Amino acid sequence: MELLDVVFRLVAGCLIGFTIGLTGVGGGVLVLPTLVSVFGLPPTMAVGTASLYTFLTKIYATIEHFRKKTIQTRIGFLFLTGAIPGTVGASIAINYVVDRLDGAAVARLQDSLKWLMITVMAVSAIMVFVNTISKKKAPAEPVERKGLSQIVPGVLLGLLVGALLGATSIGGGVLVIPILILFFRLTASRTVGTSIFIAVILSLITAIIYGKGGQIDLKTGILMFAGSTVGVFFGAKTCAKASEKVLKVVLVCIIVVSIGLMLAGNVGH
Repeated sequence: MELLDVVFRLVAGCLIGFTIGLTGVGGGVLVLPTLVSVFGLPPTMAVGTASLYTFLTKIYATIEHFRKKTIQTRIGFLFLTGAIPGTVGASIAINYVVDRLDGAAVARLQDSLKWLMITVMAVSAIMVFVNTISKKKAPAEPVERKGLSQIVPGVLLGLLVGALLGATSIGGGVLVIPILILFFRLTASRTVGTSIFIAVILSLITAIIYGKGGQIDLKTGILMFAGSTVGVFFGAKTCAKASEKVLKVVLVCIIVVSIGLMLAGNVGH
């Protein structure tokens, strides 16, 4: 790997790290288009590498948000009850299929995964945008639902998001955040912190499974993580001071840019 490639990965990691610290989003929704469309990794290897980067980066981001008391751990563990089985199942299934298909079939699977990623990002952007323009504001504290009215939907939503994350590495932030805002009614800063806490656990699981399947570019993942440490620090500090609406507008803009990168990577295919 040439020096310019090393610097490029460090800078990309730093910029994406800032968005993770600021909005909780970037580990999948920004890293994936960068890995696929800029660095030219196959989608399955991009999923594994993005998961490794997300895990390493969000360890630091999680510590920062714990310090700032912006993580709602009870809701995080409830969500993970469904998300962990979904992530494990989807990750194993993708790696199993890739190991047993011929070249043409793998190429078709990779292309299908690309469009699944784009669709997931588009739906997420719409969800956050609708919430941003809504006049209904989240309360200072999460709305407490009693018993099954919170547990069952929370676990089922976690299962769905976990499966999508296991298949695409997208979901730790970009899907969890709208759910935490719309269903659990968390404030923007607590939404960001809780989504990062959830993502660090799910991305670890995904990275282990994809790593065992040989679907991780270790050098790229570690270099981008090294660059992210500075970005995450300043992103988390900015998050604690930013308003609800600003964070949501930034989040939508990030998702739209990511969709553009993914679509650009499909030109000519």
